[in-house]
Amino acid sequence: MRTRITLGCLSIVLALAACGTDQLSLPDYVDELNAVIEDGSDQIEPLYIELLSAGEPTLEGMRSVLDQEVAIRIEIQDEFANLKAPDQIAELHDALVNWHGQMIQAQELLGSRANSATTWSEFEQSDEFREFDAVMEEGLAGCLELQAKLDATEARGVFSDTPWIPGELKEVVDAALGCDSPLGE
Repeated sequence: MRTRITLGCLSIVLALAACGTDQLSLPDYVDELNAVIEDGSDQIEPLYIELLSAGEPTLEGMRSVLDQEVAIRIEIQDEFANLKAPDQIAELHDALVNWHGQMIQAQELLGSRANSATTWSEFEQSDEFREFDAVMEEGLAGCLELQAKLDATEARGVFSDTPWIPGELKEVVDAALGCDSPLGE
């Protein structure tokens, strides 16, 4: 009898554990997303400040910055991919992760072009530069969409003390995705 009770309790515990999720709440997701973005900006921004502080940027300097930025962005990509977005923005989060991966690829190609170009003009007029620019424009649109979705939570703040409103509809977040100035710009 004791064995059946123990097995029964163990089954219930395992069932409850299986129902659990490592998915973040919207406020926790935004806090972690903001931290990843801020950390990335703190690493990438000095690269461009240094590049521009030396006067007219060189192709060699740009290639070096792009190589360093790609290495940083690969780490950021891992952090983005490991975030467990809440259901209400999971699709937008997946789009962010996919776009960021595309951006890394475009940036790697741009770095290669900086290595093979002989003039700054040739670099700026290359297919790689246009592709990178297109990926950045796509990312801006996705960023603005995610920012708008997160900003819309502010309107729900008036319901935060209403007991019959479900918890996820009471969540208010303050996200600073920096859509107006993407990492590296």
